[in-house]
Amino acid sequence: MNNTEKQLRKIIREHVKSILQEVDPPRLDPRNKTMKLKKLMSEDAASDLEKWSQTPLKAMGAGDPTAKLPDPAKALVQKGSEDGSPTDDKNISPAVGAGSIGLMQLKASQSEVGKNQSLSSVLKGVNATWDGINWGDVDWLVDHMKPGAEITFKSAILGAKTKDGNVVLDGHHRWSQAFMLNPLAKVNVAFADASGKTADETLKAVHLAILAKTGQSKTKPADGGNLFAGASTGEINALFKAAPKVDPKTGKPSETGVAPYIAAVMRHEGISDVKEGTAKAIQRVKFAIEACAKAVIGGAPSRDAMPQADGELNAIDADAALAALDSGDINYNAPFVKEAVLRKAIRKAVMQEVKRLKKRFN
Repeated sequence: MNNTEKQLRKIIREHVKSILQEVDPPRLDPRNKTMKLKKLMSEDAASDLEKWSQTPLKAMGAGDPTAKLPDPAKALVQKGSEDGSPTDDKNISPAVGAGSIGLMQLKASQSEVGKNQSLSSVLKGVNATWDGINWGDVDWLVDHMKPGAEITFKSAILGAKTKDGNVVLDGHHRWSQAFMLNPLAKVNVAFADASGKTADETLKAVHLAILAKTGQSKTKPADGGNLFAGASTGEINALFKAAPKVDPKTGKPSETGVAPYIAAVMRHEGISDVKEGTAKAIQRVKFAIEACAKAVIGGAPSRDAMPQADGELNAIDADAALAALDSGDINYNAPFVKEAVLRKAIRKAVMQEVKRLKKRFN
């Protein structure tokens, strides 16, 4: 061994020694069997959590994806503040305020949207008080069929700025309902900042937040088939027939009238013939479905793999889930245990010395 190699080893040993001194000594003492066992268990849990985090949500199948985590890994999810890196689990910022954005500028982060939930309220003219919109108000429908119209829901859609663009995290059905009325409209969205993550990574982080706060992350399937697969003329007509009828000229209730959506289309397009107006309304809905389906990101999971921070299926709302992801307590980023920080620091110290010594002896 030449002097250069000896010098290099000595310097590296000193660096590693200084790093080890910063760590609780019993955790590194192989003679302490209890601490060693805990360390091994912790690293196994971290390995399981890391493997889960690297698996696409789409590949986890239907149902609660966090159920696939072993119990030790689930326990580790709540220890983000104990992983030796105080800021690594604070890179998804909560949504603050809400603004309007064009529907075409938003993407779906799931590959399925329930056809019943998306079409029923709009085409049947339901007064959806929970969303703050009366889909049976013909005057309102006409005003909001204009390009650039702003459709404002009582609760803003929850979106996220990700590497995949602006995506919907929670509120796909409201987003698709707005599409059914007017793809060129704007909608109110509160954006979380997850710009350093893909949509899939963000969704999995939300699942972990729900798990940590509720002990589960249950999911639910799409209702009535997938809207993105299209709707037949018969399906659309059936919803129009189930709607309360209005006079196409006045918008007032009339037993011999048409569905509010058809009346709005007729007025918007300047059509007086009911048959022509109905055909135009069906055409408009089909076009909207096609436009909506094109806005799905690549690799998006199905509806029954999506996180549900709805306060019902899981006892947490979207705001609370995002606040948890910004707290640093939810362990959704590596390193997952303190030992990983130690190994990373050692590798970094070694590489720094190698680079410095290369310059010195070249």
